[in-house]
Amino acid sequence: MLKLMSWYLLSILLVVFLHEFIHYGIAFFLGCNPAIHFDKYLTPIVSYRNRHHYLKILIISASAPLFLVAVGIMISPNIWMIVMKCMCLANILNFIPITADGEAILYALLHLEGVK
Repeated sequence: MLKLMSWYLLSILLVVFLHEFIHYGIAFFLGCNPAIHFDKYLTPIVSYRNRHHYLKILIISASAPLFLVAVGIMISPNIWMIVMKCMCLANILNFIPITADGEAILYALLHLEGVK
């Protein structure tokens, strides 16, 4: 039982860190000079300079939820992977504008129309 609970906790932490690592990697690849810091709950947070490149903001913000939802769809739901599958699929909630990713996606979409 303890082994199973440890695996569940590790799965949750893995998905959270993977989510932020994807943001970091995409921001780095796009030349946005990202940085990782931790909030008071030791949750990793990626920040980068917003130079009003709205397409880059959209790509960085949407990349982690899109990738993890795709992974969640592909994971087989056995006893060891069910929490990881649920955590990956829960990333769909990051598209709602009350989350940090959702707010950044909405912000970018609202400003993309004016970019020529």
